[in-house]
Amino acid sequence: MSVDPDYAAHLTSDGDVVDPAAFAAQERAILARTNAFRVRSRGVLHDLGWPSFFGTSPWGALEELEWGTGRRYGVVPLRFGDDRVRARAYDEVLLSTVRSRAPALLYVGDRVLPRHVTLLSAGEQIVLYEPAAGVVVEPRRERFTSRSLALGGWDVPWFALVPR
Repeated sequence: MSVDPDYAAHLTSDGDVVDPAAFAAQERAILARTNAFRVRSRGVLHDLGWPSFFGTSPWGALEELEWGTGRRYGVVPLRFGDDRVRARAYDEVLLSTVRSRAPALLYVGDRVLPRHVTLLSAGEQIVLYEPAAGVVVEPRRERFTSRSLALGGWDVPWFALVPR
């Protein structure tokens, strides 16, 4: 919606008010696209799928971002390292998002697996859309570096898909 005014108009009514039914339908359609895992074998395309309880597949999300924005995206690892390493990674993710004015995805989870995807978007300021609660919040550096994000019940930043 932030990069395509026609798409945003399709999902809004009365100016900037998002139509919840249209938005929910688009979320389901995007999830179906991002979680379609395709393998080509002997010239035949097989759709193996990605279980939705694992969340959105990273490669599907990357493809969706690149298709939707017309930009190339890269992966910034966030899970490992100390607080300083995570602080630098956080700054890189935010800087990439601000410079490009294109959305970025932040994957969060627990110590073992990434389990939840949130959306970073830059306008007047950087905001984070938390789909589990359906709210927009301001990302906080100290929560990020201390692994206490509390996004969808998950705390640990794993990686981000950012515009390059």
